[in-house]
Amino acid sequence: ENSIGANTFSPNGEFIYFVSFKVGGLSGTLYRVPTLGGTMTKILDGITSPVSFSPDGSEMVFARFLYETREHTLVISASDGSRERVLLTLDGSIKALANGGAWSPDGKTIAFGQINSENSLTNNRYSIIGFDLQSGETKELSREKWANCFRMDWTRDGAGLIFIGTRAGEGLSLQRDQVYYLSVASGESRRITNDGSRYDSFTMSTTDDNSVLAVLSNRLSQIYEVETGDLSNSGKRLTNGQTDGRGGIAALPDGRIGFISRIGENIGIWTMNADGTERKQIFDEFPFLEELRASPDGKYFIFSAPRNDNSHLFRIDSNGGNLKQI
Repeated sequence: ENSIGANTFSPNGEFIYFVSFKVGGLSGTLYRVPTLGGTMTKILDGITSPVSFSPDGSEMVFARFLYETREHTLVISASDGSRERVLLTLDGSIKALANGGAWSPDGKTIAFGQINSENSLTNNRYSIIGFDLQSGETKELSREKWANCFRMDWTRDGAGLIFIGTRAGEGLSLQRDQVYYLSVASGESRRITNDGSRYDSFTMSTTDDNSVLAVLSNRLSQIYEVETGDLSNSGKRLTNGQTDGRGGIAALPDGRIGFISRIGENIGIWTMNADGTERKQIFDEFPFLEELRASPDGKYFIFSAPRNDNSHLFRIDSNGGNLKQI
């Protein structure tokens, strides 16, 4: 069985190029199909990213991973897959490609995300790099660091990049996987999205009028009560939030229920009665927390939260006070 990865329209709009991956495979096969439907054509094998086209549509750039040498390569070929040439090779033990690159509207630069593997234990591993096609040199397009950096595209005037990413330090926060704009002139970025959703890492592109197309990715969860042993009972819903209980639910001996929930961009610990009444937030001092548990005597809640790029266990009283790292 195969899955369909990222897809790209050809500049003239006549074709859709897409990557097909075998289940569990890291490298895929690039295909082309007419936009209005028709016969699928295989273009090339061994691709690990979506493609991006030169301004005239005659060439495309993509990433490839060489298993034998553990190297990551940035490759250009003709739009039919012929005449491949390697632009850049990265030693996978030190640096790696985060995506296949985006070809600038003036045809002079290919932008891509680079993973700095020597910083594997930190939350600032990614940089945004530009490859100059005339000189063959690379340079950072911004000094900003990122926890991740996914598919990107240029604005039509070439002044900046639109991409999906996560700022350094926000990898375990509710601000991860957002749409950003990076000014090439200043090297400074700003976040475009603020609706509290995450965005799918491969589904991002810009239109001719610089509108942004991105697919949001949300998981909704509420807390239900069901009678044990009754498989026909669909249960009674106790909460109406977007992420109630997904990060943990903990019952207290006095009948109350503790759970993790999110309001906007704030995540915290809440309590309520067993019937869903008297719901209240008791703790919200971390940008992200999970794995909520209660001590058997009901005095404490235990949970996991990030601090200094690592996850740690913390304890609070069941009323939300006396935070302690354990």
